[in-house]
Amino acid sequence: MVNNLSYPMLENTLSKLLNQTEKDWGYLRIHKVDNAYTVRMWGSTDTILRFQSNENTRSYRLFWYRRPKPSVSIQSRTTTNKVLDPKTKTYKVKKYKTYQVCCKIEANQVESSINRIFAEMVRVHLVALIQARIEQLDRDDQTGTEKTLESPVVTVIQN
Repeated sequence: MVNNLSYPMLENTLSKLLNQTEKDWGYLRIHKVDNAYTVRMWGSTDTILRFQSNENTRSYRLFWYRRPKPSVSIQSRTTTNKVLDPKTKTYKVKKYKTYQVCCKIEANQVESSINRIFAEMVRVHLVALIQARIEQLDRDDQTGTEKTLESPVVTVIQN
């Protein structure tokens, strides 16, 4: 199994890919092509990985080679709960969002390991983005009311 602590250059490349930063040095190179970032080996024109993201919709997808289905992707779901308010004896609808970072188990063990590493990096990145957004909304809230926003649940699953 590939461990991201054992391969710092791989972790660095995946981090730059997630942060959408071009990299033109080292064995693995990152280039922007259209709306996606691609990873290629030095001296080759074949794309190994293709990464597409949309920060507004929190959509991240990682593709191996020219495969049509993503190996790492995010599924989001909005769930509603009815909570009884004992003072007013009415139900309040509480909405919260859950995110699942899905990583595919490939036939190639190295690809599966890289999928898991990248999925965990996406999970950490997504939690940081959501926490920053919640803190920004708390700072911008000028009403003085006690309004607490709950952090959504972000998990990594293998399929």
